Amino acid sequence: MNLVPLAAALALLLTACGGGGDDATGAPELPAEAAIVWPLYADDGSLMPAVAQAIPADAGAQVRSGLYALRAQAEMLDRALSGRSVWVDVECCDAMSVEFAVATAQVLQISLALDNDAPVFVTGGTPRQSAAVVDALAAGGMRRVYLVID
Repeated sequence: MNLVPLAAALALLLTACGGGGDDATGAPELPAEAAIVWPLYADDGSLMPAVAQAIPADAGAQVRSGLYALRAQAEMLDRALSGRSVWVDVECCDAMSVEFAVATAQVLQISLALDNDAPVFVTGGTPRQSAAVVDALAAGGMRRVYLVID
């Protein structure tokens, strides 16, 4: 089947109606804050690979599990799960703050009656401290602990 006449007809229709865009380039204008946010879970519940922007360049701030999330991704999943995830903010700047963050996540998991597959989002502190918290929680049995990158 020859698709050239069909393609030409579609091109003429788009030209005739202005191309559907709002500006000279034909692309619709989006608000400055609009952005695509890729989900952390696939439709079947499996984990999606981390987007490149979420992976720290510093090897010392990378986690063994490879679970990273941009803040927008974590917030989107948190809204979808409505109270079935844990957020832990690592305070600055010593080993005690890492231990405190690990204990906080464990207490929240228990108090919310969440299983080890519930997502845990770790933020704050230095990237290396946050990564240490992620690794400690994963070593303790939590399977979906994300290092959240702002």
